[in-house]
Amino acid sequence: MAFDFIQNDFRTKQPIDNCLTRYFRNHKFLGSRDRRLISSVIFGYFRWYGWLRIVVPELINVKKALLLAFILENNQTNDFIKFWCTDTTLEFEPPQSFNNQPETALLEKLQYIQLFEPNIQLSHLLPDFTPPWVQGKLAYLQRRPHLWLRSIYKDAYRSLSYLRGKKIPYRIHPQQSSAIEVFNSFNINECVSFKKGELEIQDISSQLISLICHPEPNDVWWDVCAGSGGKSLHLSALIDGSEPIYATEIRKSALKALKKRLQKKWSNIIPIDWDGKTKLNFPKTVNKALVDAPCSCSGTWRRNPELRWQLKPEDIEGFVNTQRCILKHIVHNYPDIKTIVYATCSILPEENELIINHFLKQNPLFSNLPIKHPLTQKIYSDGIYISPPESDGNFMFTAILNQNQ
Repeated sequence: MAFDFIQNDFRTKQPIDNCLTRYFRNHKFLGSRDRRLISSVIFGYFRWYGWLRIVVPELINVKKALLLAFILENNQTNDFIKFWCTDTTLEFEPPQSFNNQPETALLEKLQYIQLFEPNIQLSHLLPDFTPPWVQGKLAYLQRRPHLWLRSIYKDAYRSLSYLRGKKIPYRIHPQQSSAIEVFNSFNINECVSFKKGELEIQDISSQLISLICHPEPNDVWWDVCAGSGGKSLHLSALIDGSEPIYATEIRKSALKALKKRLQKKWSNIIPIDWDGKTKLNFPKTVNKALVDAPCSCSGTWRRNPELRWQLKPEDIEGFVNTQRCILKHIVHNYPDIKTIVYATCSILPEENELIINHFLKQNPLFSNLPIKHPLTQKIYSDGIYISPPESDGNFMFTAILNQNQ
Protein backbone atom coordinates (compact mmCIF):
# COMPACT_ATOMS: atom_id res chain seq x y z
CA MET A 1 0.00 0.00 0.00
CA ALA A 2 1.31 3.45 -0.93
CA PHE A 3 0.59 4.90 2.52
CA ASP A 4 2.73 2.28 4.30
CA PHE A 5 5.55 2.95 1.83
CA ILE A 6 5.33 6.69 2.47
CA GLN A 7 5.04 6.38 6.25
CA ASN A 8 8.36 4.56 6.47
CA ASP A 9 10.12 7.37 4.62
CA PHE A 10 8.28 10.06 6.59
CA ARG A 11 9.71 8.71 9.84
CA THR A 12 13.22 9.11 8.44
CA LYS A 13 12.47 12.69 7.27
CA GLN A 14 12.49 11.90 3.55
CA PRO A 15 10.64 14.26 1.15
CA ILE A 16 7.22 12.83 0.37
CA ASP A 17 7.26 13.86 -3.29
CA ASN A 18 10.48 11.87 -3.80
CA CYS A 19 8.90 8.90 -2.04
CA LEU A 20 5.86 9.05 -4.31
CA THR A 21 8.09 9.21 -7.37
CA ARG A 22 9.86 6.02 -6.24
CA TYR A 23 6.56 4.33 -5.45
CA PHE A 24 5.12 5.11 -8.88
CA ARG A 25 8.33 3.97 -10.53
CA ASN A 26 7.95 0.62 -8.77
CA HIS A 27 4.25 0.39 -9.67
CA LYS A 28 4.19 1.29 -13.34
CA PHE A 29 0.79 -0.34 -13.85
CA LEU A 30 -0.84 2.65 -12.12
CA GLY A 31 -2.48 5.03 -14.59
CA SER A 32 -2.44 8.82 -14.46
CA ARG A 33 -5.80 8.98 -12.67
CA ASP A 34 -4.61 6.52 -10.01
CA ARG A 35 -1.44 8.55 -9.48
CA ARG A 36 -3.38 11.78 -9.08
CA LEU A 37 -5.71 10.13 -6.58
CA ILE A 38 -2.89 8.62 -4.52
CA SER A 39 -0.94 11.90 -4.55
CA SER A 40 -3.99 13.87 -3.42
CA VAL A 41 -4.66 11.46 -0.54
CA ILE A 42 -1.03 11.35 0.64
CA PHE A 43 -0.42 15.10 0.45
CA GLY A 44 -3.84 15.70 2.01
CA TYR A 45 -3.00 13.41 4.92
CA PHE A 46 0.08 15.44 5.86
CA ARG A 47 -1.56 18.80 5.13
CA TRP A 48 -4.43 18.01 7.50
CA TYR A 49 -2.44 15.77 9.85
CA GLY A 50 -2.90 18.15 12.79
CA TRP A 51 -6.61 17.38 12.75
CA LEU A 52 -6.42 13.77 11.61
CA ARG A 53 -4.15 12.67 14.46
CA ILE A 54 -6.87 13.89 16.86
CA VAL A 55 -9.80 12.31 15.04
CA VAL A 56 -7.94 9.06 14.37
CA PRO A 57 -5.33 8.78 17.17
CA GLU A 58 -2.48 6.32 16.57
CA LEU A 59 -3.99 5.63 13.14
CA ILE A 60 -6.37 3.07 14.63
CA ASN A 61 -8.42 3.37 11.42
CA VAL A 62 -6.11 4.18 8.48
CA LYS A 63 -8.93 3.95 5.95
CA LYS A 64 -10.94 6.61 7.81
CA ALA A 65 -7.91 8.90 8.16
CA LEU A 66 -7.12 8.73 4.44
CA LEU A 67 -10.77 9.29 3.45
CA LEU A 68 -10.97 12.39 5.64
CA ALA A 69 -7.67 13.60 4.16
CA PHE A 70 -9.11 13.27 0.66
CA ILE A 71 -12.33 15.05 1.64
CA LEU A 72 -10.46 17.96 3.21
CA GLU A 73 -8.01 18.21 0.33
CA ASN A 74 -10.80 18.60 -2.22
CA ASN A 75 -13.58 21.14 -2.41
CA GLN A 76 -16.16 18.92 -4.14
CA THR A 77 -17.81 15.71 -2.94
CA ASN A 78 -17.91 13.55 -6.06
CA ASP A 79 -19.34 10.07 -6.60
CA PHE A 80 -16.03 8.45 -5.67
CA ILE A 81 -15.99 10.17 -2.27
CA LYS A 82 -19.63 9.17 -1.69
CA PHE A 83 -18.80 5.53 -2.46
CA TRP A 84 -15.74 5.66 -0.20
CA CYS A 85 -17.83 7.15 2.63
CA THR A 86 -20.35 4.32 2.33
CA ASP A 87 -17.62 1.68 2.12
CA THR A 88 -15.89 3.09 5.20
CA THR A 89 -19.18 3.70 7.07
CA LEU A 90 -18.04 7.24 7.83
CA GLU A 91 -20.11 8.71 10.67
CA PHE A 92 -20.72 12.10 9.03
CA GLU A 93 -21.01 12.68 5.30
CA PRO A 94 -19.21 15.76 3.94
CA PRO A 95 -21.15 18.65 2.39
CA GLN A 96 -21.61 18.60 -1.36
CA SER A 97 -18.97 21.31 -1.68
CA PHE A 98 -16.78 23.70 0.28
CA ASN A 99 -16.50 27.38 -0.59
CA ASN A 100 -13.90 28.34 -3.20
CA GLN A 101 -12.73 31.31 -1.12
CA PRO A 102 -9.76 30.05 1.00
CA GLU A 103 -10.69 31.60 4.38
CA THR A 104 -14.35 30.59 4.12
CA ALA A 105 -13.48 27.07 2.95
CA LEU A 106 -11.14 26.55 5.90
CA LEU A 107 -13.85 27.56 8.39
CA GLU A 108 -16.34 25.23 6.69
CA LYS A 109 -13.83 22.37 6.91
CA LEU A 110 -13.29 23.15 10.58
CA GLN A 111 -17.05 22.93 11.19
CA TYR A 112 -17.13 19.57 9.39
CA ILE A 113 -14.19 18.04 11.26
CA GLN A 114 -15.64 19.25 14.58
CA LEU A 115 -18.53 16.84 14.01
CA PHE A 116 -15.99 14.10 14.76
CA GLU A 117 -14.17 15.92 17.58
CA PRO A 118 -15.73 19.19 18.87
CA ASN A 119 -12.50 20.40 20.56
CA ILE A 120 -10.50 20.64 17.32
CA GLN A 121 -9.20 24.15 16.57
CA LEU A 122 -7.50 25.83 13.61
CA SER A 123 -4.28 26.06 15.63
CA HIS A 124 -3.98 22.26 15.63
CA LEU A 125 -2.95 22.44 11.97
CA LEU A 126 0.38 24.08 12.87
CA PRO A 127 3.31 23.22 15.13
CA ASP A 128 3.43 25.12 18.42
CA PHE A 129 6.49 27.14 17.35
CA THR A 130 4.77 28.70 14.31
CA PRO A 131 4.92 32.54 14.40
CA PRO A 132 1.53 34.22 15.05
CA TRP A 133 1.53 36.13 11.73
CA VAL A 134 1.65 32.82 9.82
CA GLN A 135 -1.50 31.63 11.57
CA GLY A 136 -3.26 34.50 9.80
CA LYS A 137 -2.18 32.92 6.50
CA LEU A 138 -3.39 29.43 7.45
CA ALA A 139 -6.08 29.32 4.77
CA TYR A 140 -3.32 29.55 2.13
CA LEU A 141 -1.02 27.09 3.87
CA GLN A 142 -3.83 24.54 3.53
CA ARG A 143 -3.84 24.88 -0.28
CA ARG A 144 -1.11 23.61 -2.55
CA PRO A 145 0.01 26.33 -4.98
CA HIS A 146 0.05 25.74 -8.72
CA LEU A 147 3.18 25.19 -10.78
CA TRP A 148 4.99 28.41 -11.70
CA LEU A 149 7.18 28.82 -14.77
CA ARG A 150 9.50 31.64 -15.77
CA SER A 151 10.12 32.71 -19.34
CA ILE A 152 13.46 34.25 -20.31
CA TYR A 153 11.41 36.72 -22.36
CA LYS A 154 9.75 39.75 -20.81
CA ASP A 155 6.69 38.77 -22.80
CA ALA A 156 6.14 35.13 -21.81
CA TYR A 157 3.53 34.53 -24.53
CA ARG A 158 6.14 33.73 -27.18
CA SER A 159 7.44 30.74 -25.16
CA LEU A 160 4.04 29.16 -24.42
CA SER A 161 3.07 27.61 -27.75
CA TYR A 162 3.25 24.11 -26.21
CA LEU A 163 0.75 24.97 -23.48
CA ARG A 164 -1.58 26.58 -26.01
CA GLY A 165 -1.30 23.63 -28.37
CA LYS A 166 -2.09 21.13 -25.61
CA LYS A 167 -4.90 23.38 -24.28
CA ILE A 168 -3.28 23.40 -20.83
CA PRO A 169 -4.86 26.24 -18.82
CA TYR A 170 -2.46 28.90 -17.57
CA ARG A 171 -2.23 32.61 -16.87
CA ILE A 172 0.56 35.13 -17.26
CA HIS A 173 0.99 37.12 -14.06
CA PRO A 174 -0.63 40.54 -14.56
CA GLN A 175 2.30 42.35 -12.91
CA GLN A 176 5.20 40.08 -13.90
CA SER A 177 4.87 39.31 -17.59
CA SER A 178 7.58 36.61 -17.54
CA ALA A 179 5.87 34.57 -14.77
CA ILE A 180 3.35 31.89 -15.74
CA GLU A 181 0.97 30.03 -13.42
CA VAL A 182 -0.05 26.62 -14.81
CA PHE A 183 -3.32 25.15 -13.52
CA ASN A 184 -3.07 21.54 -14.73
CA SER A 185 -0.25 19.02 -14.52
CA PHE A 186 1.65 18.13 -17.71
CA ASN A 187 4.92 16.57 -18.82
CA ILE A 188 7.21 19.57 -19.10
CA ASN A 189 9.98 17.46 -20.63
CA GLU A 190 7.91 17.36 -23.82
CA CYS A 191 7.89 21.15 -24.03
CA VAL A 192 10.32 22.51 -26.66
CA SER A 193 10.68 25.87 -24.90
CA PHE A 194 11.73 24.06 -21.72
CA LYS A 195 14.24 21.91 -23.61
CA LYS A 196 15.76 25.04 -25.16
CA GLY A 197 16.05 26.83 -21.81
CA GLU A 198 13.42 29.45 -22.69
CA LEU A 199 11.19 28.23 -19.86
CA GLU A 200 12.28 27.27 -16.34
CA ILE A 201 10.37 25.89 -13.38
CA GLN A 202 10.61 28.55 -10.67
CA ASP A 203 8.19 29.42 -7.90
CA ILE A 204 6.79 32.95 -8.13
CA SER A 205 8.27 33.91 -4.74
CA SER A 206 11.71 32.78 -5.88
CA GLN A 207 11.31 34.87 -9.02
CA LEU A 208 10.55 37.92 -6.89
CA ILE A 209 13.80 37.43 -4.93
CA SER A 210 15.78 37.71 -8.17
CA LEU A 211 13.88 40.88 -9.07
CA ILE A 212 14.61 42.34 -5.64
CA CYS A 213 18.33 41.73 -6.32
CA HIS A 214 17.92 44.20 -9.19
CA PRO A 215 21.11 43.15 -11.03
CA GLU A 216 22.82 45.81 -13.13
CA PRO A 217 24.74 45.01 -16.36
CA ASN A 218 28.15 45.62 -14.71
CA ASP A 219 27.45 43.65 -11.53
CA VAL A 220 29.41 40.46 -10.89
CA TRP A 221 27.30 38.19 -8.68
CA TRP A 222 28.15 35.28 -6.43
CA ASP A 223 25.18 32.97 -5.90
CA VAL A 224 26.53 31.50 -2.69
CA CYS A 225 24.07 28.64 -2.10
CA ALA A 226 22.98 28.12 -5.68
CA GLY A 227 21.19 24.80 -5.35
CA SER A 228 20.12 23.68 -8.81
CA GLY A 229 20.56 27.22 -10.11
CA GLY A 230 17.09 28.73 -10.40
CA LYS A 231 18.11 32.18 -9.19
CA SER A 232 21.44 32.12 -11.06
CA LEU A 233 19.54 31.48 -14.26
CA HIS A 234 17.09 34.27 -13.49
CA LEU A 235 19.84 36.78 -12.62
CA SER A 236 21.59 35.88 -15.85
CA ALA A 237 18.40 36.41 -17.84
CA LEU A 238 17.88 39.81 -16.20
CA ILE A 239 21.33 41.01 -17.35
CA ASP A 240 21.20 39.02 -20.61
CA GLY A 241 24.34 37.10 -19.66
CA SER A 242 26.53 40.21 -19.79
CA GLU A 243 28.69 39.34 -16.75
CA PRO A 244 29.86 36.14 -15.04
CA ILE A 245 27.79 34.68 -12.22
CA TYR A 246 29.65 32.34 -9.87
CA ALA A 247 27.28 29.67 -8.59
CA THR A 248 28.62 27.66 -5.66
CA GLU A 249 27.01 24.64 -4.07
CA ILE A 250 28.06 22.09 -1.45
CA ARG A 251 25.66 19.29 -2.46
CA LYS A 252 26.88 17.13 -5.33
CA SER A 253 23.38 16.26 -6.53
CA ALA A 254 22.29 19.91 -6.73
CA LEU A 255 25.50 20.90 -8.50
CA LYS A 256 24.95 18.13 -11.04
CA ALA A 257 21.41 19.41 -11.68
CA LEU A 258 22.76 22.95 -12.08
CA LYS A 259 25.35 21.86 -14.65
CA LYS A 260 22.66 20.00 -16.59
CA ARG A 261 20.48 23.12 -16.73
CA LEU A 262 23.41 25.21 -17.94
CA GLN A 263 23.78 23.03 -21.01
CA LYS A 264 20.71 24.75 -22.45
CA LYS A 265 21.80 28.36 -22.12
CA TRP A 266 23.79 30.97 -20.16
CA SER A 267 27.48 30.09 -20.52
CA ASN A 268 28.27 33.06 -18.25
CA ILE A 269 27.19 31.04 -15.18
CA ILE A 270 30.19 29.28 -13.66
CA PRO A 271 29.29 26.38 -11.32
CA ILE A 272 31.76 25.73 -8.49
CA ASP A 273 31.92 22.85 -6.02
CA TRP A 274 32.46 24.64 -2.69
CA ASP A 275 32.74 23.29 0.85
CA GLY A 276 31.33 26.45 2.43
CA LYS A 277 34.57 27.29 4.22
CA THR A 278 37.48 27.63 1.80
CA LYS A 279 38.21 31.13 0.48
CA LEU A 280 37.59 31.25 -3.25
CA ASN A 281 39.66 33.12 -5.82
CA PHE A 282 37.21 34.35 -8.43
CA PRO A 283 38.63 35.17 -11.89
CA LYS A 284 36.72 38.44 -11.84
CA THR A 285 36.08 40.63 -8.79
CA VAL A 286 32.70 39.95 -7.23
CA ASN A 287 30.78 42.94 -5.88
CA LYS A 288 27.42 41.42 -4.92
CA ALA A 289 26.37 38.18 -3.26
CA LEU A 290 23.06 36.36 -3.07
CA VAL A 291 22.81 34.11 -0.01
CA ASP A 292 19.74 31.90 -0.39
CA ALA A 293 20.76 30.22 2.84
CA PRO A 294 20.19 26.61 3.94
CA CYS A 295 17.18 26.73 6.23
CA SER A 296 14.27 24.85 7.75
CA CYS A 297 12.28 25.18 4.49
CA SER A 298 9.26 26.04 6.64
CA GLY A 299 8.21 28.45 3.90
CA THR A 300 7.54 25.48 1.60
CA TRP A 301 4.89 23.89 3.83
CA ARG A 302 2.30 24.53 1.11
CA ARG A 303 4.08 22.22 -1.32
CA ASN A 304 5.71 19.97 1.28
CA PRO A 305 3.18 19.66 4.13
CA GLU A 306 5.06 16.80 5.78
CA LEU A 307 7.90 19.17 6.69
CA ARG A 308 5.80 20.98 9.30
CA TRP A 309 5.60 17.72 11.28
CA GLN A 310 9.19 16.64 10.69
CA LEU A 311 10.78 19.90 11.86
CA LYS A 312 11.64 20.14 15.56
CA PRO A 313 12.62 23.30 17.47
CA GLU A 314 16.05 21.83 18.20
CA ASP A 315 16.71 21.50 14.44
CA ILE A 316 16.55 25.26 13.96
CA GLU A 317 19.74 25.96 15.94
CA GLY A 318 21.83 24.09 13.37
CA PHE A 319 20.42 26.16 10.51
CA VAL A 320 21.02 29.40 12.43
CA ASN A 321 24.68 28.51 12.98
CA THR A 322 25.13 27.74 9.27
CA GLN A 323 23.46 31.00 8.23
CA ARG A 324 25.64 33.06 10.54
CA CYS A 325 28.81 31.29 9.38
CA ILE A 326 28.07 31.93 5.69
CA LEU A 327 27.53 35.65 6.23
CA LYS A 328 30.64 35.88 8.43
CA HIS A 329 32.72 34.11 5.77
CA ILE A 330 31.65 36.60 3.08
CA VAL A 331 32.37 39.70 5.14
CA HIS A 332 35.74 38.47 6.38
CA ASN A 333 37.10 37.17 3.08
CA TYR A 334 35.64 39.28 0.26
CA PRO A 335 36.03 43.03 0.98
CA ASP A 336 34.86 43.98 -2.52
CA ILE A 337 31.39 42.58 -1.85
CA LYS A 338 29.43 45.64 -0.78
CA THR A 339 25.91 44.21 -1.13
CA ILE A 340 24.57 40.94 0.27
CA VAL A 341 21.02 39.84 -0.53
CA TYR A 342 20.03 37.39 2.19
CA ALA A 343 17.08 35.09 1.57
CA THR A 344 15.43 32.01 3.03
CA CYS A 345 12.34 29.94 2.33
CA SER A 346 11.59 30.09 6.05
CA ILE A 347 8.81 31.64 8.11
CA LEU A 348 10.82 31.56 11.36
CA PRO A 349 12.24 34.79 12.80
CA GLU A 350 15.26 32.89 14.15
CA GLU A 351 16.38 32.35 10.57
CA ASN A 352 15.32 35.75 9.27
CA GLU A 353 15.00 38.97 11.28
CA LEU A 354 17.16 37.66 14.13
CA ILE A 355 19.90 36.62 11.68
CA ILE A 356 19.89 40.12 10.19
CA ASN A 357 19.91 41.79 13.62
CA HIS A 358 22.86 39.66 14.73
CA PHE A 359 24.76 40.40 11.51
CA LEU A 360 24.26 44.16 11.81
CA LYS A 361 25.46 44.14 15.42
CA GLN A 362 28.60 42.28 14.38
CA ASN A 363 29.14 44.42 11.26
CA PRO A 364 28.26 48.06 12.02
CA LEU A 365 29.47 49.20 8.58
CA PHE A 366 26.48 47.42 7.04
CA SER A 367 22.86 48.53 7.13
CA ASN A 368 19.49 47.33 5.90
CA LEU A 369 18.45 48.76 2.55
CA PRO A 370 14.74 49.47 2.01
CA ILE A 371 13.01 46.97 -0.27
CA LYS A 372 10.07 47.65 -2.57
CA HIS A 373 7.73 44.69 -2.93
CA PRO A 374 7.71 43.90 -6.69
CA LEU A 375 3.95 43.26 -6.66
CA THR A 376 2.47 45.65 -4.10
CA GLN A 377 5.11 48.42 -4.43
CA LYS A 378 5.03 48.77 -0.65
CA ILE A 379 8.37 49.76 0.94
CA TYR A 380 9.87 47.66 3.74
CA SER A 381 12.83 48.92 5.75
CA ASP A 382 13.84 45.81 7.73
CA GLY A 383 13.49 42.95 5.29
CA ILE A 384 10.36 41.56 3.70
CA TYR A 385 8.26 38.42 3.89
CA ILE A 386 6.88 37.33 0.51
CA SER A 387 3.71 35.33 1.02
CA PRO A 388 0.19 34.72 -0.26
CA PRO A 389 -2.17 36.12 -1.24
CA GLU A 390 0.11 38.74 -2.86
CA SER A 391 2.45 35.99 -4.08
CA ASP A 392 0.60 32.70 -4.51
CA GLY A 393 3.62 30.46 -4.01
CA ASN A 394 6.07 29.63 -1.25
CA PHE A 395 6.69 31.84 1.76
CA MET A 396 10.09 33.57 1.57
CA PHE A 397 12.07 36.20 3.45
CA THR A 398 14.72 38.53 2.09
CA ALA A 399 16.80 41.49 3.25
CA ILE A 400 19.44 43.58 1.49
CA LEU A 401 22.58 44.24 3.52
CA ASN A 402 24.62 47.10 2.13
CA GLN A 403 28.02 48.36 3.26
CA ASN A 404 27.93 52.06 3.98
CA GLN A 405 30.33 54.08 1.84
